Amino acid sequence: MASRHVLNSLQQGGATLIEFMVASVIGLMAIGIIGSVFVTSQSSAAERGKELLLLQQVYGTLQYLKQDIQRAGYAGDSRSPLRLQDSDDLVYISADAKTIAYAYLDDRQPPEQIRNVSLSWVSGELKVCDRPSSMVIKTVSAATSGCSAIFEPQQIMVTKFHVQQVSLASSGVSSAYLTISMAAALVGDPSVSHALAINIKQRNWQ
Repeated sequence: MASRHVLNSLQQGGATLIEFMVASVIGLMAIGIIGSVFVTSQSSAAERGKELLLLQQVYGTLQYLKQDIQRAGYAGDSRSPLRLQDSDDLVYISADAKTIAYAYLDDRQPPEQIRNVSLSWVSGELKVCDRPSSMVIKTVSAATSGCSAIFEPQQIMVTKFHVQQVSLASSGVSSAYLTISMAAALVGDPSVSHALAINIKQRNWQ
């Protein structure tokens, strides 16, 4: 599929979460095309096509989030991992488990910069805030600055987003094991929905 090709290209090139959102638009366009082409003669095929494309969108998003979250705390050659100013953990999770935030040094291409990233589930939208900076910021700032919806709100609504964290400790250092659960449905046809979960082991110890 075209969206899968774009997603693969972005992953290989080290794209940002905002750039990933552009790739997801291609999949949304395909959903609309399938719905219009088969609406009269092949409605069952159209429904199946929409289900598969929605699944691809949800799965692709979770996979990309996993890759980005695994960078949390990365600080290059520094011995001290990066964390948001008011967070004790490399990955901050809000009390309601609907917001996740973290920071890492992005040195994949010049100029090096610190990425302050947050994901929040608000009113049926999964919003990503990706704020490049020369320093780490507070979690509140990370969750409220430069935010955009990952999915087109008029096409896909997120019906569930939940983050669970289990702490891991060994030899005086600690890490975490995260589980992100997400469910989404088509705005124009809520019966077309998918729910998935993904497990993420934090790479950078603290």
